[in-house]
Amino acid sequence: MKARPIALLISAMLFAAGFPGPKALDFDAGVAGSRIALPGMAGAWQIGPRVSFSQDFYPFGSPGALVPALGVSGRYHGFGASRPAEDGSLYRAWQAVGLGAFLGARYSRDSLSFSFDLGAYANVSKFSGTGLLGAHPSLAASLGAKLALSDRLGFGISLPFEYAWKGGAGIATAGFSIAGEIRLGRKE
Repeated sequence: MKARPIALLISAMLFAAGFPGPKALDFDAGVAGSRIALPGMAGAWQIGPRVSFSQDFYPFGSPGALVPALGVSGRYHGFGASRPAEDGSLYRAWQAVGLGAFLGARYSRDSLSFSFDLGAYANVSKFSGTGLLGAHPSLAASLGAKLALSDRLGFGISLPFEYAWKGGAGIATAGFSIAGEIRLGRKE
């Protein structure tokens, strides 16, 4: 898929540009389940891997108790073909790459931090076994918890949720990911 290198390049440029203030590079990898349904057809579940990289910015102050945050994210997920739905419908396997922007909040207490993000992705997707490419928007939210392992490294979990409008279908996605964090910039 030719769109993947372009999306990754744009994500890398946004990460490198940064905004003033302390920042963190987050990455997560896990599994997601997607419920897809076209009008007039029964819905079905699809399961697949999910990987994302995010850059957090704290333009309103440094991370502390409760801090608002801005973020950009590059995300890939791929879903296998569905099992037959109640009416016999099958949904083809597909993959998507997305670039998103988020607003969120961080709450830190000692070495433990919690996050909530809400935002949107612009996605490019491809159906497996075809040359069909498509673009679709999605709204996303994520809950996360991280434990600081050192001044610069953290480890945690994240629960991403997403709703996409793709080719007339509504797609609800939920996942579970193992997350890591690298804090950049000077130590506060």
